[in-house]
Amino acid sequence: MVWGLVWWFILPLVLYLVLVDFWKMYVTAMYASSISWITLEVRIPKEILKTPKSMEQIFNGMHAIQAFIRPRDAFLKGTFQEWISFEIAGTGGGVHFYIHTPSKFKNLIESQVYAQYPDAEVVGVDDYTHAIADVLPNKDYDIWGADYVFTNESPFPIRTYPSFEEVKEERRVDPLSSVIETMSQLKNDELMWIQILIKPARKAFKEEGDLVIKKLSGVPIILKKGFFDGLIEGLLEFIVNLLKAPFEHPTWSAEAPKKESDVTKLTPGKREVLEAVERKMSQLAFETGMRMIYIDRRDQFTRVNVAALAGAFKIFNTTHMNGFVPNLATLPGPKSLFFKKRTEFLMKEDIYRAYQLRLFPQKSMVMSTEELATIYHYPMANVAAPFLHRLETKKGQPPPNLPV
Repeated sequence: MVWGLVWWFILPLVLYLVLVDFWKMYVTAMYASSISWITLEVRIPKEILKTPKSMEQIFNGMHAIQAFIRPRDAFLKGTFQEWISFEIAGTGGGVHFYIHTPSKFKNLIESQVYAQYPDAEVVGVDDYTHAIADVLPNKDYDIWGADYVFTNESPFPIRTYPSFEEVKEERRVDPLSSVIETMSQLKNDELMWIQILIKPARKAFKEEGDLVIKKLSGVPIILKKGFFDGLIEGLLEFIVNLLKAPFEHPTWSAEAPKKESDVTKLTPGKREVLEAVERKMSQLAFETGMRMIYIDRRDQFTRVNVAALAGAFKIFNTTHMNGFVPNLATLPGPKSLFFKKRTEFLMKEDIYRAYQLRLFPQKSMVMSTEELATIYHYPMANVAAPFLHRLETKKGQPPPNLPV
């Protein structure tokens, strides 16, 4: 009886919502398919005396990919913010550095890399992720992989490269040395891949950071009230003051003194965290997805190298600020009591496909350029990994009297 009275209103509304979702999926997929991707290999010189600060400048330059998308274009054309993937691939033959990017960003990437590393080479190559198989796992190879996320809120930083540096060059430690060393010890059939996807962070991140800073500083957080909430609260305050008026002077919330932060009262540990968060919030930031994969033959697949890869990134973790952990939702393993092997197989297949397609993870982090330069940069000369691919020769400049 009730349905007969309201169906003409509810049914079109439901159909509209469903069709809008399908439309958004369609136009987004069409826009994504129109993007032309290329893979660039950065071949690093034998002698790199620069610190990760140079890589930080490259990431600062990458912020130029930020697109200002109108809601109308997002709805009608499926336009979205594109991203770039910075990758490290370790095999039995060596360690390589790649950048997988929409082709329209090629000139930007080359100019930024050459500006900081003039002796490097940026070369277009085939996508290395298809070298073994288009689908994994298969009868020959097994795979482990996961997306990584922060242990804490994004405004809290990880341990960054300045904390690894000392004044004396011989005591300077490269933050990536343990990762590169792990990859350099792989056998011929083993593969270790690290993928770091970045796109400029949303404006909401600054608000999140300001909220964390206020909490750490001890400043009371005043949430904005809606019109009706403020009206009701003001009315209640008036009634209370009216009832108390014969006995005491009325007090109003607007007249209450605002509590200011007093950083001097913070403990040294809390002050350190506050300064680190403020430092991070002062830098350019990127929404970041991180993914790791390990591949080996089924008959010799070992969890030891999985633990070594994950353990190499623990060097960036701190107990009082932030660190990396696998996103359990993407970690291959039985998720239910039924169909355990099938579920695990499908999860491995999904993580491999996500890596190949460079899909941005649903659960991401926001990292500053300093943090990104810490986990992805071109190793300094003191990293003695035997299979790290370096250029043996330097590019020379043409003689000034060369006829043109």
